[in-house]
Amino acid sequence: MRKKGIFAIFAAIALLFTSCAAKPLYIGEEDNGKEITVKEGTVFYVKLRSNPTTGYDWHIKSVPENIEPMGAKDYIPDKTKKGVVGSGGYTVFKFKAAKKGSGVLSLVYKRNWEGELPSSQVFSVKINVR
Repeated sequence: MRKKGIFAIFAAIALLFTSCAAKPLYIGEEDNGKEITVKEGTVFYVKLRSNPTTGYDWHIKSVPENIEPMGAKDYIPDKTKKGVVGSGGYTVFKFKAAKKGSGVLSLVYKRNWEGELPSSQVFSVKINVR
């Protein structure tokens, strides 16, 4: 009887921790120009529409020193019918709020070989880490 009671307590604690798991934080086009506050240690993603088949893609322009890029960017293509080429999707960057502070995270949509042009689309968000 005692073993069942202990097992039930551990099961309840495990269920509590899994149900409290935070959803991933995604930042997107709707956040452009905004200010976002996150806790130190938070992992977050920036997910922006892109179409690398045109030569354009998102590139990091600037990252504040309190934010840590985590790995290479990923590309998630839109679901299309088989044989369709040239469709768009999303470029996704992963970052970690490494330490307390504030700064602006900026990305630019450009052709890598052209560099940033006056007409280049820029995405910026101020990140406050508490």
